[in-house]
Amino acid sequence: MTSDLSSFLESLLFTIPEDSPQELHDASVYDFSPEFQEATQSFLSGFRDYLATNYPDIYEREDELDSSFGGNVYFGLSGHGCGFWDDRDRELGRAYQDALDAYSGNKYRFEELACMLAVNETGKVDLAILPEYLADYRRKFFTV
Repeated sequence: MTSDLSSFLESLLFTIPEDSPQELHDASVYDFSPEFQEATQSFLSGFRDYLATNYPDIYEREDELDSSFGGNVYFGLSGHGCGFWDDRDRELGRAYQDALDAYSGNKYRFEELACMLAVNETGKVDLAILPEYLADYRRKFFTV
């Protein structure tokens, strides 16, 4: 598991609503289904590629950011009031956030994600969607 994926999933777990089942509150980043992890990693890798191609000047400065890349991606698109933009280096953080918004096409892409999680029949965390629609909903969240 990459550090980007791990920090994204940690941030997602942090925002699970209080009234969610205890098994979700007890979950770790390793409890997500392989398909959910793959979809998330694809989104994160795609954003990194987008940055490297379209914003190489800021992409090279990633190590100057205060917080984790994956966590900032999650928070930056979830409406939680934090993300790249609230970095100590406001100019660099805002540039990353603007690039993320442009890449995503929807600055609230992950707003409902924490509310849509459940532990599935195999004991893995995934979207709480009927199995026949699961792949479509993963694409909705993670495909650009």
